[in-house]
Amino acid sequence: MYGDAIMFYAEEDRDRVRALVQRAVNNAEDWEFQATIVRKSDGKRRRVRSIGDFLVDKTGKVERVFGVFKDVTDEQVVLEALANSESKYRTLAENSTDIIVKFGLDGIITYASPACEILGVSPEDAIGLSTLDFAIPEDRGRAAEITQSLFQNNAVDPSVQREFRVKDKHGNVIWLEGNPKLIQGEDGHPREVISTFRDITDRKEREQALAEARAEAEAAGKAKAEFLSNMSHEIRTPLNGILGFTQLLEQTDLNEEQRLFTTRAMKAGRLLKDIVNDILDYSKIEAESIQLEVRAVDISHLVQDTIDLVHAGRDSRSVPLTSVVESKGALIDEVRLKQILTNLIGNAAKFTTEGSVRVSASQEGDLLKFEVADTGPGIPDDKLESVFEGFKQADNSVTRKFGGTGLGLSISRSLARLMGGELHLESKLGQGTVAKLVLPFKPAEVPMSDFRSTAKTPQFGKLKIMAVDDVAMNLELIELGLEKFGHLVRGFLSAHDALSSLRKGETYDIILMDVQMPEFDGIAATRAIRALSAPASQIPIVALTANVLPEQIAECMKAGMTDHAPKPIDIVQLNALVSALTTQQTGQADSTHEQQPISDPMEQLKLKYRDYLTTVPAEFAAILDKEDSKVVLEEIRQLSHSIAGSAGSFGYTEVSTAAFSLESIARDMSESGKLTVELAESLSEFIRVTEQLVA
Repeated sequence: MYGDAIMFYAEEDRDRVRALVQRAVNNAEDWEFQATIVRKSDGKRRRVRSIGDFLVDKTGKVERVFGVFKDVTDEQVVLEALANSESKYRTLAENSTDIIVKFGLDGIITYASPACEILGVSPEDAIGLSTLDFAIPEDRGRAAEITQSLFQNNAVDPSVQREFRVKDKHGNVIWLEGNPKLIQGEDGHPREVISTFRDITDRKEREQALAEARAEAEAAGKAKAEFLSNMSHEIRTPLNGILGFTQLLEQTDLNEEQRLFTTRAMKAGRLLKDIVNDILDYSKIEAESIQLEVRAVDISHLVQDTIDLVHAGRDSRSVPLTSVVESKGALIDEVRLKQILTNLIGNAAKFTTEGSVRVSASQEGDLLKFEVADTGPGIPDDKLESVFEGFKQADNSVTRKFGGTGLGLSISRSLARLMGGELHLESKLGQGTVAKLVLPFKPAEVPMSDFRSTAKTPQFGKLKIMAVDDVAMNLELIELGLEKFGHLVRGFLSAHDALSSLRKGETYDIILMDVQMPEFDGIAATRAIRALSAPASQIPIVALTANVLPEQIAECMKAGMTDHAPKPIDIVQLNALVSALTTQQTGQADSTHEQQPISDPMEQLKLKYRDYLTTVPAEFAAILDKEDSKVVLEEIRQLSHSIAGSAGSFGYTEVSTAAFSLESIARDMSESGKLTVELAESLSEFIRVTEQLVA
């Protein structure tokens, strides 16, 4: 009955198929089997599935046979490939150091590789557990959240960090990183997940060490910046007295030898000031904490101002400084550009003994180009780059001959690059050097009200000046210095007193405001003055500060100050500045005011300060009577700070040193707020050297 059909099957399957069909007919049972047939049309072998059923009569006898054949050749190929793939997959999984698991939508593990034994569980025991069972309690919530989102989003989000902590078989906490792959069903929805978990404990420990090192470096950088700011103030405060009083001494009747000594003292003091400025800038550049302040600037005025500044400070003026500059308005950091040009022009003037120095500036497209050309000795080719390294010069003997730190060009190139430009040198030995500075050009309208455009024709009339500083000697220096130019100066030891004077309606042409003062500093005082009604709110205010870093100057300008004068104060420059900022000569100063005749102002001030020192032990005694130890420490620090700088300016070295030591100890103890034996000993030493001086 079915013998002809059997012949379609491959010879090796015919007996098996015949037996299966015969048994099914005899028992009236359906059948299903797979076998290979050979197509008559092309002789190709195909794998088929045969499904059969019967129709029987009332007696159970087979009446008809129904059969269906399905070609499953392609399906079989796929299944065999899958089987082969799974075999390879399991071989890889069983030999991998990564943990490989398969789990369903419920998170229950259906397969785990042998590597899971590092978690203290065998592959067999892992089956039936949840992947979340292994995460420590602190990480379990997040692990559940990212696993759930995996199925909800029907995709693996590569931006999600799948890192969590588990305990290994020894009870140690380790980090695992998951890398899941979704397996989708025929309906396109996720059915299960195969994920690898890699031990990343070493990496996390390195990341933690790196983060701690970075935080430590940032803290060190912050401490360094704070130290530099404090160092700037501490150095400049006594330097202010040295330069200021030396400058006043120069204006007295001196013999030739005395004038030589004062001139040399001024040169040494200015050199020290330049060195401090260079070191501060270099450190700020290293810490990448310099911020640019862009404003509209007239390039021709800026270049000429810089040339005038360099020219005024030259010992020999036999070599002319010339310039060819287009008048252009540009948006640029004026302070930093002037700093670069001052260094370049200053170097050219310093090293050129014959010939000339020529400065040029021009716009070429979107670039602003500056050149400083000299006829000096030139620089060897192999030194043209090394001179831009910190603390290096082309010839070490130059440092001894001309002085300096060797930081100028390094700072200048760093600033040029910070401004989006570049600085390089071209030079020939025996012919000279050309410094070429290129910066981005952004055109701008320069406001006519910019006082710098009229700074060369200042009003040198008699002015009524308010000076505010918490150090009495600084006030006396300003008063004595500016009174020599015919001005009337009224000093205030606190911003509160100065503000009270303005509120009473007392008028001034200009205000000189110290920035760093206790309780009520110059920044807060300026804001308060600007909040007053006119005319007090419109008075020009000049910041007197030892902190000359750009961001600190910017803070002064933001508070409403008009300009700044750095400490140590140069009385001549300060007079020029206050005169330039005053738009009209004033007759408001008291016409009856007369400067007291002082035959030797330095000696009188020195004696006056010595008299003041006799009252200092009583001041400290009054401070120690206060109950709040933190207040005591702060007031000791403030008083010793003011004495340290002023005493040093008058040559009272032992008193200055003792005061600096006392200030340092009081500052260190301010955090704990406790008075210690060390403080008492330092205070006793200060009183001893003070009483010895005034005895």
